[in-house]
Amino acid sequence: GEIIGKSFITSGIMTKESTFRTVKHFTNILKGEKLPIFEVDGLKKSGGIVNYELKAVPIVENTKVIAVQAILRNITKRKQAEDEVRASEDRLRVLYESAPDGYYISDLKGTFLDGNKMAEKIIGYDKEELVGKNFLKTNLLIRKDIPRALKHLALNAMGKPTGPDEFTLKRKDNRYIQLEISTYPVKIKGRTVILGIARDITERKKIQSKLVENEQRLRLIAEGTSNFIAMSNLDGKFTYISPSHRRLGYVPEELIGKSAFDFLHPEDKKKFITLMKSYTIERINKLLKKDGQEIFEKVDFRFLAKNGQWHNIEATCNIIKDPSVKGYSVLYISRDVTERKKIEMDLNNKRDLLDKANKELETKVEELERALKHIKRLEGVVPICANCKKIKIEGEKEAEKWVSLEDYIGRKTDASLTHGLCPECIKRLYGDTRK
Repeated sequence: GEIIGKSFITSGIMTKESTFRTVKHFTNILKGEKLPIFEVDGLKKSGGIVNYELKAVPIVENTKVIAVQAILRNITKRKQAEDEVRASEDRLRVLYESAPDGYYISDLKGTFLDGNKMAEKIIGYDKEELVGKNFLKTNLLIRKDIPRALKHLALNAMGKPTGPDEFTLKRKDNRYIQLEISTYPVKIKGRTVILGIARDITERKKIQSKLVENEQRLRLIAEGTSNFIAMSNLDGKFTYISPSHRRLGYVPEELIGKSAFDFLHPEDKKKFITLMKSYTIERINKLLKKDGQEIFEKVDFRFLAKNGQWHNIEATCNIIKDPSVKGYSVLYISRDVTERKKIEMDLNNKRDLLDKANKELETKVEELERALKHIKRLEGVVPICANCKKIKIEGEKEAEKWVSLEDYIGRKTDASLTHGLCPECIKRLYGDTRK
C-alpha cells in the first residue's frame, strides 16, 4: 500500500545505480527489445540493501507493449555466499602469489596449468612460457630425475601425495639448482589436479656440504692431534671423546656418558667441581651478554689412566652453545704434560744440588782465602816429587824427609788447609750440572 501508485524511480525502493539500470532496460523493452535477467539492489525501509534478481516480462496488447511486469527474487544470501567465496579466493590468490615457496599446478599428465611468482623466480621462466606444456618437454629436470618424477605423477593419479624429495632443475639461464618438491592431488572446481610446492635448497645444500666438509676436517684433526678433545654437559658427563684418549688406555665408548669427576685425583676433584658449578646459566648468559665471546678457563688436574697411573693434564675449558642439547656444553682441549712435569722436577732437583755445591765451593774458597792470608813466605828451592807431589824437608830423618803438601805447609806456615773441588774437577767427576 505504501508503494502502489508511486513511481519506482522516485520512491527510493532501489539504489540510484539500480534505478538507472532498470529505467534503461524497461525503456528498451517498451521499444520491443528482449531483456535478459539482471541484478538490482533494493533499499529496505528500515535501512540496508537487499539483492534481487529481476526478470522483466513485457505486457502486449494489440501487438504493442503497454507495460512491463517485473518478477524479483531475493538473492541476498546467494550474493553474500558469492562474496565470501570471492573474498576467500582473493585471499587464497594473495597467499598463493606471495608464498615464499614456488607453487605450481599441473594436470595428472604433468602439463603445467599455473604457477606463482616465486615459481617464476626459481625457474627463471614466466609462467606463460610453460603453461600448456608438459614437464617432459621443457627440459627442466635432468635426465636421471625424470623416472622418479613420473613415479610421483603416478602416485598423485592414485590420490597419494609425495615428498618432500630432492630434484635437480635446470633454469632458463642454464644454471642448475637443487629443489625440494612435495606434490598433493587436489580438486579445483571438481577437477583433480596436482599442487606442487618447490623450495630452492641450493644454498642449504652448499651449507650442508660445507658443514660435512668441516666435520670431516674436524674429525681428522681430532683423530690426528696429540691433544685430547672432549665435550661434557654442565654436570660433567662426557658427550664426546676424541680417539686420542687411547693414549690413556681408553676407547671413546668407555668414557662417553661417564662423569669426568670419577677420573680425577682426589686432591683435584674439589677444584674441578667448584669450576663446573660456577657455570650457572645466569653466569654464562651474563658473561656472554657482556662481551659476546666464549668463556675460557685454564685448569690443571691429574687424570686416571686405564692402567691405574695418574697423568698430569693441562686443559682449556670453553663454554659453547650446543644446538644438539639446546643449551651449553663444555669443550676441553687438553694435553698430557706428565713427562714434562718429570723433566721439570728432575731439573729442579739438579738445580738444588748445583746450588748446594756452589754454596759449599764458595765456602771453601772463602776459607782458603782466609788461610792464605796467614801463610808464611816460603823462600828458596823446594824439592817436590814429580809423581806423587810430596815435598822434601831438608834436615829431617830419611823416613820423614818426604811429606804431603798439606804437612809441608802446616810445618812451614801458620796456615791450615781445608779441601774442596774446583769447577774443572766437578765437571770432570760429575759431568756438566748445568744441563
